[in-house]
Amino acid sequence: SFSFSSEITRLKLLSSSLVSLNNTAVQSASMFGYFFGQETFVNNIHKLLPGECIEYDVKKKTIFKSLSPINYSSYSTNLSPRHVIKDVIGKHMLGRHSPAINLSGGIDSSIIYHEMCNQGYKPISYTTYFHSKGRVAKEFNDDSFLAKKMATERNGDHREIEISSNDYLDNFVKAYEVVEEPNYNMSLPVYFYLSNIQGSSGDRKRIVLSGDGGDEVFGGYHHHLKSKIYDRLTRLGLNKFLQFYKQRNNNFKLDFSQDFDRWFSNRGWNPSFIKISLDEKNQYIQEANKSFLSYKHLFKDKKNPVWGSMLVDRFFWLANENFIRSDKIFMKNSIEMRCPFGYLPLREYFDSMTPNQQYINTYDNKLFVSKIYETLLPPYILNKERKTGWRA
Repeated sequence: SFSFSSEITRLKLLSSSLVSLNNTAVQSASMFGYFFGQETFVNNIHKLLPGECIEYDVKKKTIFKSLSPINYSSYSTNLSPRHVIKDVIGKHMLGRHSPAINLSGGIDSSIIYHEMCNQGYKPISYTTYFHSKGRVAKEFNDDSFLAKKMATERNGDHREIEISSNDYLDNFVKAYEVVEEPNYNMSLPVYFYLSNIQGSSGDRKRIVLSGDGGDEVFGGYHHHLKSKIYDRLTRLGLNKFLQFYKQRNNNFKLDFSQDFDRWFSNRGWNPSFIKISLDEKNQYIQEANKSFLSYKHLFKDKKNPVWGSMLVDRFFWLANENFIRSDKIFMKNSIEMRCPFGYLPLREYFDSMTPNQQYINTYDNKLFVSKIYETLLPPYILNKERKTGWRA
């Protein structure tokens, strides 16, 4: 038989006698911090990969899965970057319900908020902040102060959601029950608490926009720069030096000429709560790389280490942690989370036109998108030294 659902719980109800724990997947998830690829914590229940299609033959009762080139209407490179961003955000505001926005104080959500206001909307904006005092309060709430300042300057309806330690603990187990997966993201209870306030049992918002996906298309992470550096060292014949330098404490078998291996050396590893042998760890790395390469073949290879690192982020972190977490937590409260910067035509537009040096350098990231908005966003958004965002 063949069944599908967005929730594992529903599938378990159909055939509880066939449910058994997928120990191998749980081991790999404890290592990566979330499930990658097709695996779930239940044997015989699988996820579709990004870009994967599934066909079920009713007569033969057979399943065929394939990763196929994705057909979509792309943007011409003759269009200006700002025009493309405005158009994509406009499309993500369509619907009968007025969209709200999670405004973090970072560049990505600030761009979306600016363009929403510029197109005549006055969206309700939400920001979480943590109940604390003194230096700790400033350290954890820097971005929330900036989000409030920006919304106030635009006469917006801005709502600050205070998170206490009790709020966090009260929502901890509930959040993980909804996600249905191991997840090392400590902010899950914060997202869950926020969705309860925004959704069907609170402000009854149906659509909320988010800046998720911006880091993975605009070069927002420091490991994107590291990938560029490691690629350069590899081309100079220093692969063995990198292997010794980066692997002296773990003995992983990594090839720094590969996008995934460079990414994993900086981002992929988490201290596992399960004892896993070195052979098993290297096996999981190989399986993850194989899964990524199948996805990479859907796109024209830019032969660019920064682009390659962002593509790995999109396949692993964005698809398997970020979007799964956001979709399940917010849909639990009847909210459709929309992420304009995760829109494939926008990604392809910027991927095709952005030279390597414009992504990131030693001193700053998101260089080219910051340049686009340098006269449109306030300096305290564009020039802040670090981001705290929605962390717990």
